[in-house]
Amino acid sequence: MKLLKKKDFLVFLETLAKKNDFYAPTSKKEFGRIRKVDDICFDYTKTEMPAKSIFFPREEIMMRFSEKKIRIVKPRLKRKTIIFGLRSCDLVAIEIMDRIFENDLWYKARRKNAILIGMACNKTDDSCFCASFGINPRNGDADLWVINEGESFFLQPKTSVGRKLVNKLLKNIPNTRKKPKKRRLKFKKKVLFNKKELQKLKELNFDNWKECLACGSCTTICPTCHCFDVVDVVEQDLKRGVRKRVWASCMERDFSRIAGDLILRNKRTDRLRQFVLDKFIYFEHHYGHMGCVGCGRCIETCPVGIDIRKILSK
Repeated sequence: MKLLKKKDFLVFLETLAKKNDFYAPTSKKEFGRIRKVDDICFDYTKTEMPAKSIFFPREEIMMRFSEKKIRIVKPRLKRKTIIFGLRSCDLVAIEIMDRIFENDLWYKARRKNAILIGMACNKTDDSCFCASFGINPRNGDADLWVINEGESFFLQPKTSVGRKLVNKLLKNIPNTRKKPKKRRLKFKKKVLFNKKELQKLKELNFDNWKECLACGSCTTICPTCHCFDVVDVVEQDLKRGVRKRVWASCMERDFSRIAGDLILRNKRTDRLRQFVLDKFIYFEHHYGHMGCVGCGRCIETCPVGIDIRKILSK
């Protein structure tokens, strides 16, 4: 583990930003492309938007086609992508997305090209409940783990990629015997459950949450939501066009529309039920991990104040 003074740590980040496509939390509380370290926001518990759009864009062209040929459009990645400031919950979310998109050409190309730098939480928000899923907000699985102590930063490489990054840029800085402060973070609410009890969610009456607007805010900001539509856009001459994928949401009425113009989940509460069951039951079955990491973003963004922790506590 290396210990850097704040000014030296900022120089380290500046070097990374110059040589790579560097993303970090901005003043808008979302991950944005950074060119100057002055643009990095350190005063955040979690970003309002997760980092998933870096690997899974809101909209992307997958192929171009014409009368004569079809061409797959691969991501253009000229430099390494480095994401700084990921919290433990977001790192677990990326692990989940890796499983979901393990055979996806576009996601895999971006993910393989990326270096993840996580940063420990020094506090929690009222909506945080990552500890309910066994996630430690003070320790995460990144290539490089950073602990912010105000005027100094501890750097702990966790992978060969992280060690190479640190050794290359900080080779003259010796390891330290000092240890970061021990912090015991408090969570306003914890959800205590076991996986067998979660099956009872299927029996829950979701009409108790009729206030749900099915606006899709929860699915947009969720770091593991990954549904998309595939759309063909044809030029006016009808001779060429593109195929894209765009984000979709299970909270949309048309999401469950099938042949014969039948909508399987017409009620808003039925769509809320699908969202909750997917996160806590179906995800586990398909990917071996629940689809929630306790970041609490859905709680903060819901315009009518639905708290998923209250649903789980039922």
